[in-house]
Amino acid sequence: MPHGCHDLRFGPLPHRFDGHLVHVHGWLVSGWEGDRFLSDPKPQNLRDGSPAYVWLYCSPGREKQVFSSIGYKVRVYGWFTGYFHFIAKPHVDNGAFYPGNLQFEAIEVSIPELQPHSLAEATRGGNLEDVRKILDSRPSLNVLDEYRLPPLFHAVEGGNVDVVNALLTAGANPNFTAPSEDTALMMAAWGGKAMIAKTLLDHGTLVNAANSKGETALILASQTCPDGKMVQLLLDAGADERKKQ
Repeated sequence: MPHGCHDLRFGPLPHRFDGHLVHVHGWLVSGWEGDRFLSDPKPQNLRDGSPAYVWLYCSPGREKQVFSSIGYKVRVYGWFTGYFHFIAKPHVDNGAFYPGNLQFEAIEVSIPELQPHSLAEATRGGNLEDVRKILDSRPSLNVLDEYRLPPLFHAVEGGNVDVVNALLTAGANPNFTAPSEDTALMMAAWGGKAMIAKTLLDHGTLVNAANSKGETALILASQTCPDGKMVQLLLDAGADERKKQ
């Protein structure tokens, strides 16, 4: 292959491989505009804790070969062969999308035909049957995704109380805090998801925990839940906006 083929575990300095043919192991994530980005599978290696994103496009004439392997999945994990390019002044195709200086020109993609569902993927999809099957294999319930969030947070965001209950019953930590120090209860309170909030409270979540802004679940509920049901649920559970645990 031209320039040799480098096996690169997506690191914080991929521009070192500018112009070289590389073999990258990572996530492919689709954006709002249909744009696609390669993401570092180990964001904890970066100093700022954020995943590295590189815009992915296809070499002319390779679109069918590359995207037939990917399909319409929002997130896929596999190997990507192509060239890194560092572009000082990238061309902006539309007003909502800026591709960034680091770009990846894909010429080949290798995605396993039968990718096993991860717990995070099954949770995002809200598929209770898949979640239970994976839980039976006793996975790590608090493994973090590229945003440093566990599956429980995705279940709360998706609004699936059965999935939330299954994760908590299997041992998921109800008091895990996100980088912003938000908890799953705060997410439920902000979204007005009373059944999920009650499930979290029944499993011992701290009702008066505060995030980095000093906000508790009660404060968030008072801002977004005008009918008062969420507020009353939290008050009945001992919530006190003046108290921080």
